[in-house]
Amino acid sequence: MSFHYLLHVADSIENCGPCWSSWQYPMERMCGMLLPLVHSKLHPYVNLANNIILIEKFNHLSYIASAYNQIFVNNNSEKTWSPHKVFGLENYDEELYFPSVIYNLDKHTELKRLIFFYSAILEISKENIASVSKNYNLLYIFSFNLNI
Repeated sequence: MSFHYLLHVADSIENCGPCWSSWQYPMERMCGMLLPLVHSKLHPYVNLANNIILIEKFNHLSYIASAYNQIFVNNNSEKTWSPHKVFGLENYDEELYFPSVIYNLDKHTELKRLIFFYSAILEISKENIASVSKNYNLLYIFSFNLNI
């Protein structure tokens, strides 16, 4: 690395003047900002380019009024719970709130997700799990016995 830098000293002096007159802090800062954006060892340059584009797209959201208002503007619409849905203790600062939206599980969708999950965890084909789990209760009991 140091030898490589020595190869460029002459070009740097020609382009920027003597070494004492040029300051490398802006370039070092830029490298320090770009390095954490690289997460791929196989394709680092593609990964860096994709992350920079993603950050710039996020920065441009402020120019789209509808997106900006929906994402960044605070509506101050605080959810309120009725007193019987809040659990708290005297002399204790934290409270436990029950869910504000009721969510019902769909038997078919949840079964499908469980089959995909156990297929990945246990390295068993989805068809084998699906054939064993025709009975929903069998897969339900199976999930509790694994302690995952």
